[in-house]
Amino acid sequence: MPEKRLVRLLLQQCTSAQLDLRGTDAVSPESDADLILERCGAPDDDGLLKIGPGLVLFVCFLSGCDDATARPHWAVS
Repeated sequence: MPEKRLVRLLLQQCTSAQLDLRGTDAVSPESDADLILERCGAPDDDGLLKIGPGLVLFVCFLSGCDDATARPHWAVS
């Protein structure tokens, strides 16, 4: 799944309020960090953000991943 589509899916999962997602396709996950934190809360000490049953976000770009090959910067598992 392309990163930008994953941003949209993530934001839909994280908010119970109506969220205007127009233009999301033009935004990178890194620049969405503040919005993700606002809608989903902060990750735990391991950089994991639990946003629903079976949906966990690994927040590399917030927790500072050392692995330079870690792409994308976050992933849903």
